[in-house]
Amino acid sequence: MRFIVKILLSIGLALSAPPLKAEWIEASSKHFVVIGDAPRAQIQQFAEELARFDSAVRKATGANDVEFSARNRVRIFLVRGDGAVQDLFGPNAGGVGGFYRASPRASIAVVPQLVTGAVNGFDARYVLYHEYVHHLILGTTGGIYPAWVSEGLAELFGNARVNADGSVDLAWANNVRAKEVLYSNYPVRKLLEVSAQKPAERGVFQLYARGWLLTHYLILGDKRDGQFDAYMRLVNQGVPSLKAGEQAFGDLNQLDNELDRYRSGKFRYLPLAASALTPAPVVVRVLDPAEAAAMPAYTRLVAGRGQNLADIASDASKAAARFPANAFAQATYASAALAAKQRDAALAAADRALALDKDQMDAVLVKAQLLLADAAADKDMAKFSAARALIDRASVIDSGYAWPMVLRFDSYRAAGETPTPAAIAGLRRASKLVPQARAILLKLAEEMIREGNLPDARRALAPLAFDPHAPRDNPASVLLAMIDDGADAKALQDRVGLLSDDAKKDGKAARE
Repeated sequence: MRFIVKILLSIGLALSAPPLKAEWIEASSKHFVVIGDAPRAQIQQFAEELARFDSAVRKATGANDVEFSARNRVRIFLVRGDGAVQDLFGPNAGGVGGFYRASPRASIAVVPQLVTGAVNGFDARYVLYHEYVHHLILGTTGGIYPAWVSEGLAELFGNARVNADGSVDLAWANNVRAKEVLYSNYPVRKLLEVSAQKPAERGVFQLYARGWLLTHYLILGDKRDGQFDAYMRLVNQGVPSLKAGEQAFGDLNQLDNELDRYRSGKFRYLPLAASALTPAPVVVRVLDPAEAAAMPAYTRLVAGRGQNLADIASDASKAAARFPANAFAQATYASAALAAKQRDAALAAADRALALDKDQMDAVLVKAQLLLADAAADKDMAKFSAARALIDRASVIDSGYAWPMVLRFDSYRAAGETPTPAAIAGLRRASKLVPQARAILLKLAEEMIREGNLPDARRALAPLAFDPHAPRDNPASVLLAMIDDGADAKALQDRVGLLSDDAKKDGKAARE
């Protein structure tokens, strides 16, 4: 999910200035890992503030603090300025000050190291908080969130202050979008209809601003108690967004009038005392020299798009050569070589990593993916079985990691076979472990349509359809509208190829 911001050139230059001498530092907590080559004190403070913010949002929303694999935690990369952010974002990165992406392999966020500078109310911490709210709410509630709700909640709680005394103020005034909040005439009806048609770029900004205003009014305005919850219940029962809004809110024109009056008043916020919060502990460590040498390539590989994959593999190979006895360095090279389609190098590096650490997850899955590619090319069912054995081994190493579950499901489609019930159950579980990952929902929606299970297909399609950053020709919106209009399973199955095409585009973007 991208978050677009406008940053003055002077800030870009400031953030791009040579940093103080620093080591690669990892600060890990129950729900996230922060990685960067900034000073240790800076990263520790950043991580501890994020842990307090995490606790505050969980308390305010009642989000479940579920147990999950440490590999499914969001990985936050602190990089050297907005130029580095935009390089990792890839094509069309103009004005991007930070971003978040979720995939079966990893959920990642990228923000500049210097997260305290601000211009006109904006700072990179706000970008991270906005995206972190998306990650947290989608990952813990299991609900369907129309676009205006998803963005409205991220704006509501993303405008936060973590204070020196440990308290946190949520739902602070939305100064970043003050102009659009004050002057927007974007009607509530359009907010409710946004899933049916992707808004133009300006409409996306209006969606953020008006979505924040409507969310703030319904939750903190003391005028329409219970209506937000009523709307969300209806949407999650399968009622289309506009109809749910009309039932829960009544006269939408009247609601618009109330919002126009509300925005000229003083906004409440949610203060949470330090004693009310239970932030998870933060553990800080200095990466060893081998990890530090491999980390630049690892960052580009995991967080980047539009990268030169051969260059990444070359950089990773140098780190692996310098540190032949380090499993992480070898596994990073294996993953990079796989992405660059250097099969033999990938296999050799994976074998070296596994000789050093038999449970090195990335190395096991590199070998599984190489076998799957060979099996598909040779139409060799024995190789498919061998690949699945490696995937099963990965699942034993970490039974809560989503990526092996997705690879197992994919192995049946690649073989031209019907996925087994266990493989489909694994895909369902992966969609619950990483519900933010678009790739998983696309696969699940397609599978449910093939089975004729339209209620579950609708639940998988809805977040895809409601995504304001999806392509303008978003096939999930088309299929969701067909279900809501009463189309039968056969009609959906005739159009399910739209999802396959979208999944291929999404996969290509993830590799570029």
